[in-house]
Amino acid sequence: MKKTKRYLSILKADKAMHTFYSSAVYGLKRRPDIKCPEISTVYEVCNTVIGPVLTSYIAWVISDARERHINKLFFLARDGKIMLDIAKIIDDALLSQIEFKYLYVSRLALRKALYSINNEEFWRYFGRDSIECTPNLLLKRTGMSEEDCIYILGLLGYDEADAANEYLCLDAQKRFLNALKQCEEFHRRMKKLSREQLELIEQYFRQEGLGEDGAFALVDSGWTGSMQRTLRMILDNIYHKHVEITGYYFGIQSRTAPEDGRYQSYYFDGKKSAAITWVLFNNNLFECWCMASHGMTIGYKKEEDICPVLNQHINVWYEAEQIEFIRKYAMHWVMCSKQKNELQDKTGKSGKTIKRLLVSSMIFPSKEEAKVYGMIPFCDDTTEAYMLPLARIMSAKDIWQNLILVRCWKKITKKARIEATVLNSLIPFSKAEIFFHITLRHSSLNPASSTKKNPKQRQSSFSLYLSVPASRRSPSGVFTRKRYSLCSVDLLYLAHT
Repeated sequence: MKKTKRYLSILKADKAMHTFYSSAVYGLKRRPDIKCPEISTVYEVCNTVIGPVLTSYIAWVISDARERHINKLFFLARDGKIMLDIAKIIDDALLSQIEFKYLYVSRLALRKALYSINNEEFWRYFGRDSIECTPNLLLKRTGMSEEDCIYILGLLGYDEADAANEYLCLDAQKRFLNALKQCEEFHRRMKKLSREQLELIEQYFRQEGLGEDGAFALVDSGWTGSMQRTLRMILDNIYHKHVEITGYYFGIQSRTAPEDGRYQSYYFDGKKSAAITWVLFNNNLFECWCMASHGMTIGYKKEEDICPVLNQHINVWYEAEQIEFIRKYAMHWVMCSKQKNELQDKTGKSGKTIKRLLVSSMIFPSKEEAKVYGMIPFCDDTTEAYMLPLARIMSAKDIWQNLILVRCWKKITKKARIEATVLNSLIPFSKAEIFFHITLRHSSLNPASSTKKNPKQRQSSFSLYLSVPASRRSPSGVFTRKRYSLCSVDLLYLAHT
């Protein structure tokens, strides 16, 4: 495949990645007899992109954990399953003396406990938007049983299935949440469920040794850092003291709170990395690269020990083959590294190579890659209540409506979303400058202004570097510097989605 040669050339060009290149070539030369063309595509991508990316990430995690004298790493379900497999393969040769454990958790399972610990935090996560946001879906985020959900929906006036499954716009979502907050029966049932699950979670964490004395760290894919924040709140409640947490993540695109612990990012960091790095990154596809062969954790139950309750899992793609191919690549990498006496992490010098691989694969996939990975069933909601193809087939109308400029224009023409004065300042600028100028004005944050009065703005802001002539200024003077602090990423996020 022509794209495979492109990936190999990227790896070969970086001397610090030569063991990753050798491992990819070794695997491709020993390709098994694969009859299915889709599985063949998965094999090539695993050997030239997924394998090198995940193996370099986990090699970095182990190397950094050793330097920090961390003696226990908890790999979080489910993205952490393949990461754990790779870590064990590397450590069999490295003998790092670090204990690896797999922790069955999920946002859905842990946030049931949040209701009893931090009610405000519970509602903040509860009200997030998704592709198919309906009254039924919102209520399922609580983790309540199907019978409880139907009963509560009936109390709120959603007696018929059509009404309960009707899509809610943002304003309708707010009205539904306000009605739910005032429903006494909901609070009664949610309080009971939350306390039961919190007790089981406490027993499970103590059973697994999470939060006990000794340096430990979490390992996961990342993105917003909300899982570590939730775990920190639960552990503080369990041990009645502040538990210091370190988390290793492939990427964190949001600014994190200092009280939630240390966030160590491999590829991009919301505090340091340029926004373009995560704009040109597909976190949904990365999660599909890390698929596990078991269902999502939806709760916990007590048997002889505390056991996770897993959602039903149906294998409808080639995930078993992908997992096996990635594991084989990690074995090849360990073998090549041992032969060259270089079983150590050198990926810190190769961030540009990893970026070139990811951008080439995620933003410019081949037709075969787009077809195979685009049909993976995926859900963007914590409930996994629905599944849609990762890259669904779109009509010409859908494509037009999702073009960045079209979506930006729809966004800025809403009177409630933009100040009238901005329109008056667009005339002197080119099209490219208009986009970034609108973004800055939409944030309602002048680069010279202080954000101390509004901590929420400070937490969600990030830095963007532009090159704009000083002579081209708007009346408000926002283009007088090359570095701008943005409070909102709304319009930039359109490019990412």
